[in-house]
Amino acid sequence: METWYLEAFCRRGTTDRDWLQSIIPFESQPVAADPDGRWVKLRHIVAGKVVIDHEIRAGRDEVDLRMTITNRSDQFVDVDWTQPCMRWATSPAGAG
Repeated sequence: METWYLEAFCRRGTTDRDWLQSIIPFESQPVAADPDGRWVKLRHIVAGKVVIDHEIRAGRDEVDLRMTITNRSDQFVDVDWTQPCMRWATSPAGAG
């Protein structure tokens, strides 16, 4: 299974419009990661104005997701929700 964290940031009213009109442009940046793979810090910049700092920690039977969201402008930015994307791949014939 492959997970894209996060695939899209979306505006309000996405069920009433085309997907390409729903999504908001964003950039993703790695910030830091534990060499043992227990945590990672990421930064998303949405519409050039909203900064979302993520800290993801893996525990024994849990995953802890924390976000700090900052609007760097004095204007409203219509970020209503976000979406991960999970993909399952099938094995080629004869593969494990």
